[in-house]
Amino acid sequence: MTAVGWTGFLYLIVHGLFSISLAGAFNPSESSAQSMAPTLQTLLIYLTIAVFNAMLFTVWGTYRKRIFPELHRAVSRGVPNNEITAAKFAITDTQVHEVQDSQVTVIHHRDDGEIAAVITDKSRIPPVSNADYFDAAHIA
Repeated sequence: MTAVGWTGFLYLIVHGLFSISLAGAFNPSESSAQSMAPTLQTLLIYLTIAVFNAMLFTVWGTYRKRIFPELHRAVSRGVPNNEITAAKFAITDTQVHEVQDSQVTVIHHRDDGEIAAVITDKSRIPPVSNADYFDAAHIA
């Protein structure tokens, strides 16, 4: 969307400048500086707004970095390792690797929200904490 917007904006600018230069060629009584003045004023307004936006984003980023340094550190820590992910979701490291390597993953949950089964395109593995529930569901 941004590329389309910029393409349209540049087209209108070039088209406007081209039409002004052609109008000056066909109407010698009006100087090209007079015909270009409104276009240059519009460009100056656009440039002023762009500089203001850039300054606003810079000030906002600096403010957030100084006032909320713990948020910046939390984001910069990166992705948790596989052991943390496995412990949080009560699955094994093998299942975490299966999920990361698979293209299709289906996760079945019990009524209480715990994971009942993890099915990937590689294999079907019940989670460790819910193995008894998974076996009982398939026997029934």
